[in-house]
Amino acid sequence: MQFKGVLWGVLFFVVASAGADEKALQNTQDMLRDQQGRAAEIQRSERARQVDQGVRNLAGSQQNTDDIYGLAADVFANITKEAGGDPEKMQKLLNEAQKNPAAFAEKWTPEQKAKLKDIGTKIPTPGSGSPSNP
Repeated sequence: MQFKGVLWGVLFFVVASAGADEKALQNTQDMLRDQQGRAAEIQRSERARQVDQGVRNLAGSQQNTDDIYGLAADVFANITKEAGGDPEKMQKLLNEAQKNPAAFAEKWTPEQKAKLKDIGTKIPTPGSGSPSNP
């Protein structure tokens, strides 16, 4: 599914650029949730520009874009906690998640699962302009 691909892109970029301590986690989450913070990061990194363009192309609206980044911030906290803040372990978790997204999503909170479903219903189906289901 295209939406999950974009979410993976955001998460892989974040893991690659984030630090391992609690302050770095909070700073990364704040950046993902804040349009101005994201814009500053996007200006600094070609990879961030590519990821953001993918998010925007999929999202169809600023609200959906913000929601996708917000979900990525939430899931990033899960990954950081499970990996004990170790960037290599975080990368490994994401690689495993790409192979088995259902198992990865089972680790999410009920709120995160509901948010994913909600975002998926608001995103236009490619070519139709109509919302789709994830």
